[in-house]
Amino acid sequence: MIRHLISALCLVAAANANAYSGNDLLNDLTSTKRNGLTPGNALHDGVGMGYIMGASDMLIQSEAVCYPKNIKNGQISSAVQKYLEGNPEKRDAQAALLVYIALTVNFPCKK
Repeated sequence: MIRHLISALCLVAAANANAYSGNDLLNDLTSTKRNGLTPGNALHDGVGMGYIMGASDMLIQSEAVCYPKNIKNGQISSAVQKYLEGNPEKRDAQAALLVYIALTVNFPCKK
């Protein structure tokens, strides 16, 4: 439990009022889908995926999430995107916190 709390605090510790929000993350993740395939939109998609995978790596190390064997990065990203799309009222919150919630809900470790 303490590891989970530390993970969550680390993810949001450096945040400020202009922090990367869930809306920002969702916009990045869906840039190509919404606006077509261009180098700029593909870059935004990559920024969103990279953000999620960076947070995911930290959550794995703290044992806050446990993925099934052979999971793909796209499946992890899709879980976060689905959470963001299904919870529009929460998307103003910091993306780091929302990634933490989405991944710990979808990929909890067995106790």
